[in-house]
This record gives sequence, C-alpha cells and structure tokens, in this order.
Amino acid sequence: MKSPLDLNFMDKKIIYLLLLFIFSNCNFSKKTTGLQSNKNHPSFLENDHFGIRVKPILNREYLIFLSWYISVYGSSYPKKVMSILPKESLDPRYGSNFEIDEILKASTSILKNYIFHPKYIDYPLIGLSSAQVLEMEKWMSDRYNENALIEKKNLNFNSAQKDEDCFTLETLLVHQYEGSVRKAFSNRIWRKEYLATFRLPYQNELESIKTHSNFDNHLKEYSFDKKDFLWKWNKYFLTTSPEKNTIILKHSIYSIELIHEDGFKNNNTFTDAILTDKNLEFFNEKYLNLGNPDETKDQYENKYPFKEKGWYGHMEFVIVGIDEKNRSIIADPIRLKKEDFSENKIFRIAFNKTLESQYLPK
Repeated sequence: MKSPLDLNFMDKKIIYLLLLFIFSNCNFSKKTTGLQSNKNHPSFLENDHFGIRVKPILNREYLIFLSWYISVYGSSYPKKVMSILPKESLDPRYGSNFEIDEILKASTSILKNYIFHPKYIDYPLIGLSSAQVLEMEKWMSDRYNENALIEKKNLNFNSAQKDEDCFTLETLLVHQYEGSVRKAFSNRIWRKEYLATFRLPYQNELESIKTHSNFDNHLKEYSFDKKDFLWKWNKYFLTTSPEKNTIILKHSIYSIELIHEDGFKNNNTFTDAILTDKNLEFFNEKYLNLGNPDETKDQYENKYPFKEKGWYGHMEFVIVGIDEKNRSIIADPIRLKKEDFSENKIFRIAFNKTLESQYLPK
C-alpha cells in the first residue's frame, strides 16, 4: 500500500491515469469508416480500432458520479470529492473542513444554475475541466464493465463499496477485487463484453459520427432509460422530487437535497472537447500478465508483477486497448503539465479497441 503522502499526490493527479489515452494514437491514422453498432456494446458505434458514443455525457451521469464518490470516498477522503467539482462554482468561504452537503448547497454558477437544475438533468454536462472529465470517464468505464458482469449474472449490484474496496476493471483482472459474486467466473481473462478505459475522442473520431442522425452539440434534452449502463446506479443514488422541484443525492446514511437557482442562460455556442496532443507516447507499455487460469492461486501469485492497489482502489496502470489476439495492453500513467479548463465544451466517450502494431509492447 502506498504511503499517505504519495496518495495525497495521487489524489490531485489521479485523472492523469486517463490521459494515457490522449497519446495512445500518436500520429493517428486509423480509418474512421465502418462504424456500426456492436451487440456486445450496444451504446456505442465501433470499428476495428475505436468506439464512440453519439450521446454526450449528461448532467444526470455526472450527478450519479458525484453521488458515488460521496458514498465511496466522502467519509475518508472528502478532498477526493472536492476535486471533481467545478472550481468556478465553489464558494471560496467553504473549504475541505466543511461537510460536503454544505459545500454543495453553497455552490454557485454552473453547478447551482444548471447541473443541479431538474429541468436540465438530461442535458449535456458542461463546466468541468478536461482533467475532471477524464477522471469521470475512467469511472464510467469501470461502471460499464461492472454492469456487464452484473448483466451476465456474475456479480451482484454492490452498493457497499468503500474506499479502496471498489470495482475497477484492472483490480478485478489481477484479483484485487472480488465484490459480491453471484456466479463463479474467471476474472483473469479478457472478455468480449469488456471495454478499455474511456477517454475523450480525437477530431477524426468525432467527425466520423457527425453525420449520424442523433448527433448534436447543442444543449438539449437526451433520453436516459434502462438501456443506459448507469441505470442501476441512477436508481440507487439519484432521485428527483417533483413537488419540490429538486434533485436528491441518495446515500445509505443520509441524502443531500440539491437546491437549484434559475439563472442559467443557454446560448448554445458549444463545441465538443477533443484530444489533440499527438507528441507523447505510452510509457512502459506491456501485456497484462494474468497468469494461466488453470494454475493454482499460489502459483499465480508467485508470478504477480504489480504493486497493491492504492487508497482509491486503482492500480498504477490502466488498460489502453488490446492486440489482434485479444490480449489486453496496459501502460503507466503520465502527468499533465497544467489543467485545461474546457469552457463552452461538451464531452463524449470514446475508447481504444485493437491497437496497430506500432503501439504494441516491444
């Protein structure tokens, strides 16, 4: 386990894990044609090399993300929760010494007028930095993969996750998360239902879906229903109160009623956030050594090449894609030089699939 000092640093930098994907397609030349629905991942359009969701990330999905963070990290690591809030919306008089519900109720601007407003709950998320969105997208990819295992009846929905004892795909694959198992399964193999970590799209990936009938980068209402992979978490963590016209973040111990203000002006001058930097490459890329599923646990652990997960339940690597033989590829995190605030941007989900030979481990 890492020292508290190291983990405080990771608290500020955890989103950099996601930025591997910014650089995963250096000198990007993959074809964007041939996008189609995949029966294993029906929410996305895919070709051989990447997938992308047409629908942008919604305020509702951010509120589920926020509620999950409060439930899992809020008691032990309140600063972790603070790190995902729009900085421009936080009252400077309220610091980390205050309870999170006080901080949220004292918020202003985008958080108070738009994200917390029931009228806009299924409108595109705005107001975050790209670093915050990338952290959210990592969280979304873990919920997507967790949901896939719940749908396959391998896992039960687990609302009791806490601190480092929470689901991530990486910890599952290397036997550092077990959860509430419903039906025995091998968690050392890459399954067709899994997806590599979500990221923002590249420009050419975005262009590939602009002709889709549902594409739009205006602030408007989108559907959210049982087909969405966050549906189970939506039912557990989030509700609206029609009589009070409020949104409620639900938790096992208490709930937070979010009071909105009517001050948001929708000028609809928004564009999509994209990844643009092609100058950096993977660091320490390798194949994920999952051992031989037929070996005993002791034999497997003797081969185990990775350090124990950190306080927030993450490994020191993320899955960046697979090769043509369906072997998962991991790489070390990188560091952002600065935070990039994405003003007037909306956000979408993309992910790598089969990586071309130049991006594979040597």
